[in-house]
Amino acid sequence: MGDATKLEDIPDNCFDVVLCLGPVYHLPPDGRELVFAECSRICKNGGIAAFAYINRVGLYAGACVHDKLRENYPSEKANEAVLKLGTDDLRPDLFFFTMPEEIEAVAENHGFLKIKNLGTDFFVTASIIDAMDDERFEIMKPLLDGMASHESCTGMANHAILVCKKP
Repeated sequence: MGDATKLEDIPDNCFDVVLCLGPVYHLPPDGRELVFAECSRICKNGGIAAFAYINRVGLYAGACVHDKLRENYPSEKANEAVLKLGTDDLRPDLFFFTMPEEIEAVAENHGFLKIKNLGTDFFVTASIIDAMDDERFEIMKPLLDGMASHESCTGMANHAILVCKKP
C-alpha cells in the first residue's frame, strides 16, 4: 500500500518493469505528473513501464450510444466536464480522463519512449456485446481483437494502456 505520487521507500532505478494500473484514473494532471516522475525514478534504464488510463472521447462516445446510458448523454454538463475538463460529470473528483496524445506527451516529458499505446476495451460496443449470444460473440472476437491491437483505434477505447521504455 502506498501513494503513487510519493514512492519514498523505493530506491531509484530498481525495477525492470513498472506497472501503473490505476493511479492515472484517479489523479488530475498535476498528480499524474508526480506519478510519471516516480515511475521514471524507480524504473531501471532499459526498463519497461505500463500506464493504464481512461480515454476522454472513447468513454463519452460509448455513453452516448450505450442502450442504458444514451438517454442521459450527450448533455451540456457532460460536454463541459468530460470534453473540456477531463473529469467525470457525475463524480468529478474521482475519475479523470485523458487522450492518447496527452498521456504520451506526459510520458515523453518524463524520459519514456513509447512502445505501444493500445485500447483495451471499447465502451461503444458494450451494449451490443451484452445482447449477443455466445455464437455471435465468437464471430465478433476478431473485430474486438483488431480494435485492441491497432493504435488507430486507441482514442475510441474506454480504457487504454501506454507501454514505454526508459532509455
